[in-house]
Amino acid sequence: MKIYDTSVKLKQRGSVIEARDLINLLWKYKLILIIIPLIFAIVAAIFNIYFVKPVYKTTFTIYVNIPSAYSTKYGNFTSPINNNIDYINLIKSNEVIEKTIASMGYNTYEVSIESINSRITIGEEDTSQNIFPIIVSGHDPQEIVDLSNKLYNTYIGHVDLIIKDRAINYFYNDFSVKLESDQSKLQSNNDLLRRYEDLIETTPQLIDQEGLLKAFSEASNYIVLDDITNPNYIELQNTLIETKKIIETTESNIATYNAYLEELELEKAALEKFYQEGGLGRFESSLLDTSDVFVLSQAMVPSDKVSPNLAANVVTAGLLGNILSIGLVFFRSYMKREI
Repeated sequence: MKIYDTSVKLKQRGSVIEARDLINLLWKYKLILIIIPLIFAIVAAIFNIYFVKPVYKTTFTIYVNIPSAYSTKYGNFTSPINNNIDYINLIKSNEVIEKTIASMGYNTYEVSIESINSRITIGEEDTSQNIFPIIVSGHDPQEIVDLSNKLYNTYIGHVDLIIKDRAINYFYNDFSVKLESDQSKLQSNNDLLRRYEDLIETTPQLIDQEGLLKAFSEASNYIVLDDITNPNYIELQNTLIETKKIIETTESNIATYNAYLEELELEKAALEKFYQEGGLGRFESSLLDTSDVFVLSQAMVPSDKVSPNLAANVVTAGLLGNILSIGLVFFRSYMKREI
């Protein structure tokens, strides 16, 4: 009497497994194929709901158009950075992030520059219009809006500070050099003036023709003319006048440079005080106005999170569970010699 094994065995036709046998095998282990993906999906849902913090994003748009040079009462000042893209990249600089962290009141032991920097993204810019979107992400909708506003205010203050700092120091150094140069020039011209004055005192204004003629033996054969002006005296007199004009101009320049340096020393003192107080806010200066950066659209409180995507994550986990369960079924069938 033959005893037939009632377990499902896949019949082979050469090296081909019939689809009917494959379906029967999967149907036999249908509970495994259902339970494992379901467990994966449930675990993924619980993990995403209770253990993964939601991420929100908000965007504000900045217009940046820094001129190549500024016109000031002290002269033209060339911008320290050549293009607007380099200026917008300053929004992710360590200085800006550090000041933003301070203005937000974050605990510096818990929040690092790198962690805030990773939450800031410069979107695709419209370089033809000098418009740059700034995207800020985080777990709290209101917090990312506050962070966006603080970040923008810190950024424009930083850009303004860079330009004003460079301009103040540039003009201060420039006028210091010019003052030193003109002081040397004034001293040199004063020395020349004294020499010319001494020389002109010993130079006769007129040429005594009669005296000159008497020096010659045949002077009696000539007619004596009136005295004429000495050309050397005229030349010395003109040189003396020109030297005095140069001295007057130099003295005027020195007075102007001293006045400018006094004003710039006050600017430097205010700048130093601003740095000592933490450098937060905007540095006020009468030197120049850098109103070339402003916000076009404010950051808004987001209503929907961007991650995690619960549905997508649950489906993905279910698919992974399904793949694992199929592999497990085939492995078990192989070990039991059902295949």
